[in-house]
Amino acid sequence: MKQLLIIFLLALGLSVNAQQLVLFKGTVSSSTNGEAIAGAKLKLAGVEQVIITNSDGGFEVRLVRGSYTLKVSHVGYTVLDTLVKLPNAEYAISLTPAVKQLDEVVINTGYQKTSVEKLTGAYQHISAKVLEEQVGFDLLPRLEAVANALSIDRESNERGRINIRGVSTINGAKQVLVVLDNFPYEGDIENINPNDVESISILKDAAATSIWGSRAGNGVVVITTKKGKYNQGLKISGNFNTTIKERPNLSRLPQLNSSDYIDAELFLFNAGRYLNDYNNVARPAVTPVVDLMYSNLSAAEKTAKLDEWRKQDVRDDFNRYMYRNGYTSQYFVQATAGGKGYGWSLSAGHDRVTSTLDASNRRTSLRYALNVDLIPSLKLNFGLALSDNNAESGKSGYGNITSVGGVLYPYAAFADADGHALAIPKTYRVSHLATLDSRLLDWKYYPLNDDSHGVLRSKRNDMDVNVGLNYHWAGFTASVLGRFERQWGSTNQLYGLESFYTRNLINSFSQLSGTNMLYKVPFGGIDDRAANNLQASDLRAQLAYDKSVKSHAFRMMLGAERRELLNNSERFRNYGYDESLMSTTQVDYVNPYPNFITGATARVPYLQSLGATNNRYVSVYGNLGYDYADKYLLYASARRDATNFFGVNTNNKWRPLWSVGAGWIVSKESFYRWTVVEYLKLRISYGHSGNANPTQTGVTTIMYGSVSPYTLSPDANIDKVANPELRWEKVTTTNIGLDFKLLAGRLSGSIDYYQKKGTDLFGVFPIDYTTGVGNSILRNVASMLGRGTDLQLNSVNLNGSFKWETQLNLSNNKDKVTDYYFEPSNSYEYVRPGRANISGIVGRPVYSMLSFESAGLDANGNPVGYLNGERSLDYINITQKGTALDQLRFHGAALPTWFGNLQQRFNYKGFGLQLSLSFKAGHYFRRSSINYTNFINSGQGHSDFSQRWQNPGDEAKTNVPAFIYPNNASRDVFYASQSSLVARADHVRLQYVNLSYTLPKMLLKGYVKQASVYCNMANLGMVWRANKLGLDPEINGLTNFPAERTLSFGARLSF
Repeated sequence: MKQLLIIFLLALGLSVNAQQLVLFKGTVSSSTNGEAIAGAKLKLAGVEQVIITNSDGGFEVRLVRGSYTLKVSHVGYTVLDTLVKLPNAEYAISLTPAVKQLDEVVINTGYQKTSVEKLTGAYQHISAKVLEEQVGFDLLPRLEAVANALSIDRESNERGRINIRGVSTINGAKQVLVVLDNFPYEGDIENINPNDVESISILKDAAATSIWGSRAGNGVVVITTKKGKYNQGLKISGNFNTTIKERPNLSRLPQLNSSDYIDAELFLFNAGRYLNDYNNVARPAVTPVVDLMYSNLSAAEKTAKLDEWRKQDVRDDFNRYMYRNGYTSQYFVQATAGGKGYGWSLSAGHDRVTSTLDASNRRTSLRYALNVDLIPSLKLNFGLALSDNNAESGKSGYGNITSVGGVLYPYAAFADADGHALAIPKTYRVSHLATLDSRLLDWKYYPLNDDSHGVLRSKRNDMDVNVGLNYHWAGFTASVLGRFERQWGSTNQLYGLESFYTRNLINSFSQLSGTNMLYKVPFGGIDDRAANNLQASDLRAQLAYDKSVKSHAFRMMLGAERRELLNNSERFRNYGYDESLMSTTQVDYVNPYPNFITGATARVPYLQSLGATNNRYVSVYGNLGYDYADKYLLYASARRDATNFFGVNTNNKWRPLWSVGAGWIVSKESFYRWTVVEYLKLRISYGHSGNANPTQTGVTTIMYGSVSPYTLSPDANIDKVANPELRWEKVTTTNIGLDFKLLAGRLSGSIDYYQKKGTDLFGVFPIDYTTGVGNSILRNVASMLGRGTDLQLNSVNLNGSFKWETQLNLSNNKDKVTDYYFEPSNSYEYVRPGRANISGIVGRPVYSMLSFESAGLDANGNPVGYLNGERSLDYINITQKGTALDQLRFHGAALPTWFGNLQQRFNYKGFGLQLSLSFKAGHYFRRSSINYTNFINSGQGHSDFSQRWQNPGDEAKTNVPAFIYPNNASRDVFYASQSSLVARADHVRLQYVNLSYTLPKMLLKGYVKQASVYCNMANLGMVWRANKLGLDPEINGLTNFPAERTLSFGARLSF
């Protein structure tokens, strides 16, 4: 019996040994570009478990040693059947893209990477290949020509601001959240070299954005940079290009021509407008025409001089002396490599920009990324990015050189016939300056060479360090990630002794003491300096689970993070600055001194300030995804944020922002028989995201200003009043989407309908004016509603040796205010001229275009409006309380309600042609026109002056009022705000055309594996516009002009 027991135990031991589990580990990647394939399925014969690759294309599982038949599959790739034998060190599996299959898209949310097929939300993925169709220094402006649901708002923001699905707030922060390599990016976006970008994911609905919580209400743009890949040999690539930027076309500016301007000045002179100015003891500056008319020259001499000036156009001098073609050179090199268990990349870029005004900008960037398996289940990710930006000012452009009243008269000249600099009036009358004490510095202003005596230099450095550890086991991934970003910069505005700014200040504070001249502002330059230091640190701990069991697939994530954003700034001024000696001179800031000409007393300007902010965030978050049979999808996410600028009452409430979503891949059902549409997926999501504004605080804050000359202590003012209920704005989004593919992949796309409801939005709330901070503050008292549709359509029109592809991105978005606490006291607040304004009218768009109804001109050339339903010239009552809100004319939205782009791509035997048209429609703009009050007071003219009413009967052919003096300012207010100046803003632009040629491999020698050359043209202008005046609705003003056309030549090489 004992012997039988021993034999049994030996047999059992052998059996256990035979069943010993060994590690089956490897990666799955694309055979064409080596990119990792997330979500690939591995099925071994005889094993129930289905293995799913993680976001890095990796997998690992323990199995019984032996040989297995392995089937590897993924949407868009040919199924691979192969034999594997275990144990083995590691498998590197490559899948070949399937013919006529959609390219598999992986969306990076900043927290996880997921195949778009598994998602229930609304996303867009933009690849580096698409971004490379454009050339330029900046990254985000490239998106307008290729992105879906994204537009750049130039109507309410002069610099342009990205909107995703329109606006989601009224008075709150409207910037989208930019995420770089998994963390929010706080630095200047110009620090990011576009050549470093691998892809961009745009997150649009709540299921996509709610994981980012209280910062995602305006949408999220996730930028992923290029990384090295495992098991990849050394690859070196480069991109080199030169861009020529055309000088601006100043002839399109609405400048009043010199002859009409002079006639207007003569009219005002004869009416006595300038008499008080000319007799003023302060000797204020007057234009050359006014100075000439008061001179002792004969009538013939005056007429000859006026005729000479009528022929001058200051725009000619701007073109001759200030503007030139701009140039940009970009150089970029990247090396990537990888082996068993590691991959790395190293890139370097250098960009040199010389603007059309001879300003310079230099950017040098360096980026390194390393992924390495420390042990089989533990991976280290490390990233380091450095950038150095240096800029220096150039010449002054149109709108920056000013004369009398802060405006430059159109007949000004910068140089004589020999090229010598000419003076123009600036602060004081030129004829009077010639009579002053010779011990003063030259007090005249010479625009031609003034820029050469001063310079603005700015320097900005950025460092971004990103470290992560990921431990994988049995479907779990535990991650600890950290990021540290620092951006430090400085600006140095140096006004040299020869600059007008310095000469004017020295002369103004010069004092006669007997026969001596005392200079209270010392001789030497004036040096203004500012510095800022931004520091952001993030720490994130996260546990993820990704497992498939038979027909069930689970994806779960739970994490917590802390974030701190510290911003310091300082500013100060040095007088008597000598750049060569780095020396300065002390100044008396305490005592006031009389102005040398006017006698008015003032103190020497004192510039010194310090500032700091510290924003802290703590968050917990999680999500859950479940798939059944690869066709039924469920998703849920939640996040809770707390910050130090929310009110205490908010931080004490546990109210997370959350979302849920569901998807159904109908085409995978057994009953599905629609062969034309081979892929059909339905999606629905609902959830909440937020919008926090760090400029608002929950407690009362004070701000220290300048130093009091009496106490020599800093003055303090109340900056913000306590708002303990301050909380994030909440955006609730419902999204219904459909993804489809038909005709064997020749036509594919998606369509989404959404509704966005904004609650707890910042609105104007009245407070007791005795608080000392005004009569209102911003509180969470407003709400709005937005609805829209996004369509993305991709087609392969021809697919032979000549290939033609089209992509259409079309979006519709309409919003309206549903609750707004504050109402203006008069109707003019709703119709103020200029850029689009927030209406605050319940039931109307957030940015509405309203105006006073125009009844044309009367027989005397006066603009006519309506008061109590009757034609009226009572401009004060019309523009204030005499016009009820419902009597204003509502034209429509001031921001586009339809927008998008159309991209065409052609390829034939190595030649490629890509172009993009962008379009905006369904909105209105208010064009600029002549304002006689501004012209009389400051000299600001407009070309509409030439179209004014001049003779009886002109009212039948023009809406521009007659020029009268004395002027009625209320008349100008009404005219600038009435309906005849409003026009449709619909337009189509040709954004870029890119022509490329890839050299045949037979022509390549040595180590060169691929080579291509390209020519790119951008900012090609309007193709069509709805208004009949030839105006650009996005560039509406007296001194603004559209982006200049560019022509680029470049080459890409791979080794």
